[in-house]
Amino acid sequence: MTTDYSDLTIVRATRAQVEKAIIYTHETWGEGDELAPYRAHFEALTVDASDSAWAGDRFACWALVPRSEPGTLDFLASSFTWRRDALVLPPGGSTRRGTAYAIAAVYTRPENRKKGYAKHMCRLLHYVFADSAHLPLFPEAWGAPPETRFADADFSVLFSGVGRDFYANCTIGTERPGWVAVPLVCRIWKVADAEVDLAGVEWVQRGGLAAVEEEMGRRIARDLPATGDASRTRVAVHPYATLQFLAQFSGNTRADTTNALFFPADAAGERPFVSYVTSLPEANKPSRLVVTHVSHTALARVPFAALLHVARVEGMAEVEVWGDAGWDAEGTPRLDPDAHVPCIATYGIDGAEWEFVEDYTWC
Repeated sequence: MTTDYSDLTIVRATRAQVEKAIIYTHETWGEGDELAPYRAHFEALTVDASDSAWAGDRFACWALVPRSEPGTLDFLASSFTWRRDALVLPPGGSTRRGTAYAIAAVYTRPENRKKGYAKHMCRLLHYVFADSAHLPLFPEAWGAPPETRFADADFSVLFSGVGRDFYANCTIGTERPGWVAVPLVCRIWKVADAEVDLAGVEWVQRGGLAAVEEEMGRRIARDLPATGDASRTRVAVHPYATLQFLAQFSGNTRADTTNALFFPADAAGERPFVSYVTSLPEANKPSRLVVTHVSHTALARVPFAALLHVARVEGMAEVEVWGDAGWDAEGTPRLDPDAHVPCIATYGIDGAEWEFVEDYTWC
């Protein structure tokens, strides 16, 4: 039976719908947590305080619903989105500030699958994010456009766990590809003993991550012009507030856990650093130290042996890196090109190249 999409729309979820979405997604993305701590991870995202890092449009939960029942708790699909500061560098131009959206936890309950609901919800998100000047006319067969419009996105990103084609088929209009896959290989190492000199290393705990995000943002903005293909528009996601959320979301509640290491300054006075989170064990997946960002300098590198040391201190069984951080010669990593497939959709930008594609960009 063909679904009549004109009867459906997406709404920004009510508090009751957000709670349902958290319950529904817990089983898939709870990372070994019980429901209560998984729910607690989202508390900082749903507060009303204007000084919250995720206030206003910075975090949203979406529900695909019948137009006649916008508040239903039996919604057909749901997702979470994060509004992210971004950098956009056109060929021959200067870097400007922009806006991106990250999409995660696209979910359809089992009884509603294979009906195109998640696909249609994602198609409608394009018409929430982007200015209409950068979009095809809204298809008549889809009824009326979503009532909520942010209309400020330069691009949006997600990491697919269902292959490289699904999100490209979540089209912009009826024909333009949606989120197009970007090459990335996930690397996983077993934790082993390694000798490393940690003299002068600064261990950063969760409370110090705002300063790490600030330094990350400064370096990404500085390095973007020297990264990638200068004949294409290059874009990057800014890390504001993200490392803090990822540390919260990891589920590691130990008071003495760390989330970044800064190494002694090189001859030019710049310090290499790496940020990371710990991922608790799940079914068929051991505990992992997941690198969220690595910043080598021109004169010094983050030693891989230091990551192995941190993983042992944190009780992790493996180290995971999204992309190539230059450590392939360190042991024999297991390569997985399909573990986290990065995908990007652009609005008003042709052929953009996404730089700094790392774990910190998923939310």
